[in-house]
This record gives sequence, C-alpha cells and structure tokens, in this order.
Amino acid sequence: MSRNPSFRIIVMAGMVGVVWAFNTMSGWVPYKDEEAGYALQFPGEPTESYYSDSSTVDASKMKFVYYDASNNAADSNLYYMGVYKKLPAGIRGTSHPDRLKGYFNAAVEGAANNVNGVLVTQKKIGYLGHPGRDFKILLPGGAQTISMRFILVKDRSYLLQVIAKTEYQNNQHIRRFMGSLVLLDQLDP
Repeated sequence: MSRNPSFRIIVMAGMVGVVWAFNTMSGWVPYKDEEAGYALQFPGEPTESYYSDSSTVDASKMKFVYYDASNNAADSNLYYMGVYKKLPAGIRGTSHPDRLKGYFNAAVEGAANNVNGVLVTQKKIGYLGHPGRDFKILLPGGAQTISMRFILVKDRSYLLQVIAKTEYQNNQHIRRFMGSLVLLDQLDP
C-alpha cells in the first residue's frame, strides 16, 4: 500500500519530536541553528566558532559547533563537533553522480590527510534521501580514532565528528551524537 508523501512527512516529524524530547530529557544539551537549518544534541554545552579558508577551491565560511569532553571522566570520547558549510554553485545538488562521488572522495581523503591519519572505513549512507558518507580515520600513533558523518543537502553540507580513544571507537555516545542530527526544514533530495 502506497502512502501519501504528506503522511510520511508527518510521521517522520513525529518521530523526530519523540527522539528530540528523549534526548533533551536525558541530560544532553540541545543545539539549534535556524540559519543553517539543523539541530544536534551534545553531552555538554557546545561552543561556536567560524573558519574561512580562501586557499581551497570551494572557499567559504564554515561554522563549527563543538564540545570538548576530554576533561569529563564520565565520557569515553574526547571531542564532539558539528560543521556547517554552504556550498558554492559548482558543487550544489546531487544530479551528477560522478561529480558527487568525486566530491565525497575528495572530502574523505582531505579529512584523513589534514590530520595525517589513515582512512580505516568508509560507507555510503543516505539521510532522509540525501547522500552521505560515514567514515573513520585512525590518527597518528593509533591512540585515537575520528568517527565522521558527512551529509550533503542541496547547497549545504553537514559534517559530524567525534574523536575517541581507539579502544572506545564504537561507543554509545558516538552513535547518539551521530543520530541526533535533525534537519529543521526537511528539503526534498
């Protein structure tokens, strides 16, 4: 039986509301960025900062939201981060699969190279019909691993990452943080 698209949106909005309420009641701190169109949950109060790099091909301002958990003995992770970036016109959209694949490959390789790390896993994912990648990077020395989720939504990119000690690289807080992403304006893919 086929369902009306409006029905699906209403059901998804209800599910997002339930998850959001549960996360808020359980001690995690909600973060919402109306301008960037997303919300996340952090295990502590996050900090915002901006970065602009004109040396890259797709230079634009990026907004970082992060929580440093390295001094929190109750958390097995070291650092949580969400990054938002509005994409330039040449990269927008998902109508060119080869271009999209190239963009994701460059982003994943760039992330590993920027930290002199080794890419250990990479998985193609979708988020509400939008393309994405989950990947892990082992940092030099092997003591820490970065778990990352990268999602493209029309002319926006969202990158979530958690740095953890390698022995804790698959913990519940990582899954919870990665699963807390909510798009505030559900754009069609």
